[in-house]
Amino acid sequence: MFKKLNKGTSAIKKTLPLALTVLGSVHAATPTKPPELALYLHLSWSKSEAALKRIIPAARRLGYDALVLEIGGNVELDAQPGVRAAWSQKDLRALLALARANRLEVIPCASLLGHPDCTPRLSPYMDGSFGMKLWEPGAYEFLERFIAEVCRLFGRPRYFHARMDESQQAIAENSKRLEMTPAEFLADHVRRIDEIVRRQGARLIIYHDMLLPAEQVSIGTALGGAPLNCWSAVEDIPRDVIINFWLYQFGSAHAGAVEFFTRRGFEVWLSPWLAPEPMSQWAAERNLPVIATTWCDPTGLAHYEANLRAVVLAADFRRKPHLPGRLDLPYDPLLRGVQALSAPEPKITRAFQQLEIISPETHFPGAASTMAGIERELPRRLRWGGRRWAVRPVVFQKPRETLDDRLKRAKLPLKVIRPDGQEHLINGVNRGRGEAEVILYTPAFGPHTGTNMFGGEVVILDGIIQDATGDVWGSGGGCAIPPGGCVLSGHCAGDVPSFLSQFKMYEPIRIMDADGKDLFDPPPDDSKLLEGIRVPVRTREPVRDIWLLHATLDEMAIRRSQSQVIKPLVGEVVTETPAHQQRFELRYRRDVASWRVARWLLDDKGQPADNVWLAWADERGYGDVRCLWATRLALSKPGRLLSLAFRPSAAGASAGWMITAVAVSR
Repeated sequence: MFKKLNKGTSAIKKTLPLALTVLGSVHAATPTKPPELALYLHLSWSKSEAALKRIIPAARRLGYDALVLEIGGNVELDAQPGVRAAWSQKDLRALLALARANRLEVIPCASLLGHPDCTPRLSPYMDGSFGMKLWEPGAYEFLERFIAEVCRLFGRPRYFHARMDESQQAIAENSKRLEMTPAEFLADHVRRIDEIVRRQGARLIIYHDMLLPAEQVSIGTALGGAPLNCWSAVEDIPRDVIINFWLYQFGSAHAGAVEFFTRRGFEVWLSPWLAPEPMSQWAAERNLPVIATTWCDPTGLAHYEANLRAVVLAADFRRKPHLPGRLDLPYDPLLRGVQALSAPEPKITRAFQQLEIISPETHFPGAASTMAGIERELPRRLRWGGRRWAVRPVVFQKPRETLDDRLKRAKLPLKVIRPDGQEHLINGVNRGRGEAEVILYTPAFGPHTGTNMFGGEVVILDGIIQDATGDVWGSGGGCAIPPGGCVLSGHCAGDVPSFLSQFKMYEPIRIMDADGKDLFDPPPDDSKLLEGIRVPVRTREPVRDIWLLHATLDEMAIRRSQSQVIKPLVGEVVTETPAHQQRFELRYRRDVASWRVARWLLDDKGQPADNVWLAWADERGYGDVRCLWATRLALSKPGRLLSLAFRPSAAGASAGWMITAVAVSR
């Protein structure tokens, strides 16, 4: 049964007793207390160096004492020559030095079974569909070189995380090739990796899910049961292996799954994700280590706020398990996380003056009712940079013609026209979709079309297709309706699929009414700047930076072309000094965020914008984040400030560009 195991096993067995004797003396001299709180970060998927350099010091400020750095195959290593990787060894050493400077223990991680996106990438031993090909001759010798080199780079770490989670296909393929049962293969593989890791003076950590049977412990991450039944390998792996138990919705009912391993003598570490409070609190009460997972860069992706909140909550509940269950101000985990990322706040601690902006009703008569609604949402005073700031919103909100306005004047019925000239009747607007029908949905209908899966949908902005299901029918329901745009939804019957399937991304599309008027002709000129507000200012000393506290009340349309994402212009700020006038162009989701849907702002290279951070947030209900964004505008020629002018674009005005406070610093 074991005849196809790799060559070299006998040599390893001969040297193993001596190696373990030597390492036993090394372990006896090293501290055995594990870290209380580790943060799991990724090098394996992309190179986000700037983001990691922000989160590593922030992790220390939040109370973490260790980092798990997953490198996968994305670091240049001598063990995998010819493999192109985003991270050089020099890059990695810089991150490790930063972690140590912040007194963080560092634990290397690579997936050494399944998850091919996170495994070493030397081609003879990796299959892109399932993971490691361990039946290939020399596979374990390669893994020995790989682990040894990683441990040298990490400075002989105390632990090595080899994942092995969600590896059903890898276990099935390897056990079949090696003529072993899945349980025999998994136990043998864990033992081999454990021996290699121990020779490097470290302890092995693996995830739990392939060693837990759903038949005995009924939770969503018990993957060791039928049909593989590989869970019984848990009885045959060394007890010095650390089991990392991950579960993203942990409750008291799941304690039995942890006890499944502790009863067998294993040390267990816990890994929560977006809802870390129950697991972190449970771990604190039992003095168990916690590895807070992120699964994406917590400083650089859309929806970052959920990940950043989780990073904070995992730390706070592990360190202070008796925090109140209801998280109201002044305890705000999102704000605490942003403060940790921003500390020390750049230049904001220098001498500065506040300028309050008050809305003149003569420019925007509709602003009064809008401002009344904002006043109910905002606190009267805002803490920012260690001082209190008065909040007096200015809202740019000037009505413009929308697609819904045009529809009110359009003569029905409508028809849609493809670029090749083919036409199809639109059976209705903003109503339920029936059999073999094509329905047009606009923002007046709501945020989503609400259709079922039996159809396909095309997303349109200003007459250009932004998304299309193409030939994928049966998954086209409930599409989001973009602000300023519309969705064309078709049922999968009759001639509808063949008609809609011909649309391609970024193609033009026409929707004509019965009088031959195109609803998209001409498209609105969102870049046109409207009359704004000019504020006379007299600063006593030269100004170097202006700090703008602002947001938009509503989402804005993000247009995409084949080569780029087009962030809409919100408006501009014009500064005037005795010798110089300077214009600052502000774009949505680069310099300005939506008021109702918080987003971390990225620059044009996809990195977090250095001049923007969340200044205040209030959590209400189920994750509904009200937020303001602070943007730094650096004057190219510092001088005494004479005036500030704010001019919204047409799109910015319609989205309700809101300015609440302005500060200047020397």
